[in-house]
Amino acid sequence: QRSTFIRAASILLGSDGVNVDVPDAAVHGLAAEDDILTEPDVRQVQPAEVRASTGATFEGWKGAIEKEFLENFVQRNVFTVTTDAERRQHGSPLPMKLVFTIKKLIQKCRAVACGNYERDPTNQLWTAQAEVASLIAAVRLGVSKGWQIGAVDVSGAFMYAPLPEHMLVVVQPPKFFIDIGLAKPGELWTLHQAVYGLKVSPRAWGTHRDDKFRNLVWSAEGEDFYLQQCASDTQVWIVRCKSDPTKLLGLMVVYVDDFLILAPSGAMRVNLIEALKKVWKIKAEAPLDKDNDLTFLGLELRRIVGGVSIGQSKFLDILLEKHGIEAATKTISTVNMDSPDPDNPDPPSPSDLRKLQGFAGEFNWLATRSRADLAYYVSLLAS
Repeated sequence: QRSTFIRAASILLGSDGVNVDVPDAAVHGLAAEDDILTEPDVRQVQPAEVRASTGATFEGWKGAIEKEFLENFVQRNVFTVTTDAERRQHGSPLPMKLVFTIKKLIQKCRAVACGNYERDPTNQLWTAQAEVASLIAAVRLGVSKGWQIGAVDVSGAFMYAPLPEHMLVVVQPPKFFIDIGLAKPGELWTLHQAVYGLKVSPRAWGTHRDDKFRNLVWSAEGEDFYLQQCASDTQVWIVRCKSDPTKLLGLMVVYVDDFLILAPSGAMRVNLIEALKKVWKIKAEAPLDKDNDLTFLGLELRRIVGGVSIGQSKFLDILLEKHGIEAATKTISTVNMDSPDPDNPDPPSPSDLRKLQGFAGEFNWLATRSRADLAYYVSLLAS
């Protein structure tokens, strides 16, 4: 982690004329060990609120539920109705539920399996993602070369990934699906694709995604192009040309199902996105330009005169609100403490320790991503 931070800091604080700014206010990330902050503009809605809704609001939720079922389950052949033999072999089915959110006034829902009921504790709940230092380096390189920068993401990514061979997963459809007639009472589903919530899904998606990247080939202006996995960070992919594989023609930085594409504008870049659309359902590209900021890997990217600024102002706003000081108008007083006395240790209580660890985690999320100037003080606090 120290070497990663030093690399990021050297990029941020470099002085060769490329402006990658370190703003005073440092999007989203881990505030503490068990406290995952979601995107600031997303509000989660409880199922009880959905059930109690009426009129246009209820119809909006019903439409979101039907869209999730049709697009992410039926059209992708994610499941078949469980046979009696599969039911006996699997045992108790895994329950499923719907997670409801509102983002920019759009009602959305996602069907997830309750993976905490899975019996196999060895399944890994992770997939590789790019290092923050790699993202900062890629943005700096893209700015220096005048590349176009934009982000695309895969809709319902996990459901493209097949489950491992010989893995039997039987689930009970969400009650909402049954209530509006999308599934029959008592019906169980046997899954053939990964779904959100299963412990194996992130790894299954990562394996599937990387295999597709390795085999991706597209053409433009008489040349064939492909992606090469970076040796120092497996989730940075280099755009190469078959006629001259030594040239670095662009980069793609990957964060699970979000892809940041940095490459010259033109046919090669356009056809890369079209090639991705032939593999997955890709949402429209969000460009990084003077009219549109991007959030990627928990960092806010913003176009400024001469370059790109990298910050975490939304995450900082969340922290201020969390600790009740978002409306403070006076300078926060400095806290002075004596060094610990090794002869008379005074360890904090478990509850105080957890609170202190939370503070250290929140500051660390800033210092190692966009506030290199805080790193020394965060190190002292953590100690």
